[in-house]
Amino acid sequence: MPPPPAATSKGRIICLGASGLVGKSVSLAAQEAGYAVTGVSRNKPTDWLPTPSANDEYVEMDCTDSDAVESLISSRNKEGTPIVAVVHSVGALFDGESGLGKLNAFASGVGSVPAPTASYDDITRKTAFSAIDSLALRKNIPFVFVSCAEAGWPDMTGGSFVENNLAPDFLKRYLKAKRAVESRLGEEKDLRSTIFRPSLIYTNTKTRPPPVLAFTAANLVGIPFVDKPTSVEDLTKGIMKAVESDVVSGVKRESDIQAMIS
Repeated sequence: MPPPPAATSKGRIICLGASGLVGKSVSLAAQEAGYAVTGVSRNKPTDWLPTPSANDEYVEMDCTDSDAVESLISSRNKEGTPIVAVVHSVGALFDGESGLGKLNAFASGVGSVPAPTASYDDITRKTAFSAIDSLALRKNIPFVFVSCAEAGWPDMTGGSFVENNLAPDFLKRYLKAKRAVESRLGEEKDLRSTIFRPSLIYTNTKTRPPPVLAFTAANLVGIPFVDKPTSVEDLTKGIMKAVESDVVSGVKRESDIQAMIS
């Protein structure tokens, strides 16, 4: 385990899944807001932070290694700059068990591919549970979990029908893992958890791909179980609001995100 970097008065934000589109964006926003940032993923991207400070660090580890995640967070609680928030943005649209893992190179936006044997349970539930367990003695610390709009299908008109009758098996397993984390966070009274449920995530710096345009159109015509896609820029602003505001918690859909940042 690498030693903690220099201390800073505003506190440290741990970003799990920092190599992804959301993780990189949140890391940069946290740094610009004056926080020390610890980015965590299997491989450090070359463009994580354009100008890392002495307060920032990147820890290359497999977030599915529960012991390693707990050890990292526990050690940063005891040394260096205290942890003031944890952001969990670890995820993959296709896991190794789906047989479609290599498609993440195109679907993830950053070319990441999960290990061939990694399941959604490994990637999502276990990584989040490890982080939650490591914060067991901290009171009211913000924990931000990036879920997905489809996790709320049971609450939407037509959502349960689509999931039960039309959704492929890999999507059902994906949603099961997301909901397991949401349920666990609902039980954790000592954490101030905020669950973001974005639909497709895109960046304003690139042309919007066809799926994003299709979801946008479906939402505009009123298909109830299709949320409007969310820009990573807006999602990041929402996440930083959740980190910095003492009153933000609970589930946030796209409409909630827009209300938060307007």
